[in-house]
This record gives sequence, structure tokens and C-alpha cells, in this order.
Amino acid sequence: MVAPAAARLTAADAQLDLRIVEMEPPHAIEALTEGQVDAALVFEHQEDVEDLSGDGHLRWLELGRDELLVAMPADHPLAAAGDERLPASQLTGQTWISGCLWCQANLTEFGEKHGFHAEIHYTSEDQLVVQELVASGLGISLIPQMSWRTYQRPGVAVRHLKEMPYRTISMVVHRHDPRRLLGQLAAEMKLAGHTAGLQSSTGIAES
Repeated sequence: MVAPAAARLTAADAQLDLRIVEMEPPHAIEALTEGQVDAALVFEHQEDVEDLSGDGHLRWLELGRDELLVAMPADHPLAAAGDERLPASQLTGQTWISGCLWCQANLTEFGEKHGFHAEIHYTSEDQLVVQELVASGLGISLIPQMSWRTYQRPGVAVRHLKEMPYRTISMVVHRHDPRRLLGQLAAEMKLAGHTAGLQSSTGIAES
């Protein structure tokens, strides 16, 4: 999402000094609150227990929902059921590969809610590495559908879950920031999200 939106903005304004810094959602919101950045692109999971909404000075634009899929080796027994949605309770006893601490906490909470314990043995924040670990038969992983659309490693299969877990992707700015460029950025991010396959969300949410 970020690359095409940034490319269109910089192509439209050669004088634009656009910079991108990668952070986990809580750190991105903190940087925005402290004035270190002008906008934050963040995700929130359904099972998140930490409230990112801030102190009332932030405005949230929900760009869409990104469904989470179970990635597994192509020869895994659970990979054979085709397009039928898999109940999360069937994930009992699996070895897991997960991402950042934020994603690990979501996986743990999701498992506790839906009848399995997520035994996480391997972690990486790089989705290519996660798929390599899955393809090597080391475990299964909960991955964003948007990542799967971007890269599909041979030897990896994905299943949709019956519970349809997802993460919400949002752009966050200061509530009363008047700069028109931020509106242009929001429009470009919305377009990029639609192109990347984000599902329709609820629109603008202010907190």
C-alpha cells in the first residue's frame, strides 16, 4: 500500500519531501503524538487488548480490513480440504510461526478464544521469511491476506478460517491538522488499500 501511494504523491509534487519510517503500531502512535511524524499507518487486530485510540486528539481513517489466513506446508493434512473454511479448533497441537510481539499477542488471544493453544516456536517480522519457514515444514502461521497476495511461496498453502479473523488498517493524523497534503495522502492510501484487496470497512472513525 505505502509504495504506490508514496510514488503517486511524489510524482505529483517534485518538491515534496516525503519520508517513511517503519514502526510497530504503538510506537507509530507514540511518534505521531509526540510530533515526530505527521501521519501513521497502523493495524489493529480483533483480539488486541491495548487501546491505541490516544487521548482524543487523533483522527482515524479506516482504510479497510485485511483477513488473516492460516499458512501451512502444501502437504499438511489440513491443506487438503480445498475452499471450505477451517474451524480454528482444528489448529490444536500445531507448531506456530509468528511475527512481531503485537502479532504474537493477537495469535495467543485468538487461540485462547477459539479453543487452541498457540505454541510459538519461531518468530520473524519478515513475511518472506515466515513463508520460507512454513514451506520448510517447521510450522504454520497466521498471515495477512494482503501479504499473501503480494508473495506466494511455492510449497505453501493457505486456508481461510471459519471465524474470519482480520486486522483493521487505518491512517491516523492529528484531529485538527489542516494541511491539505494529509487529505491527499489519505485518498491515495484508500486507493492503494482497495487495489491491494482490503475489504470495505466502516469509513472514518474519530477517537
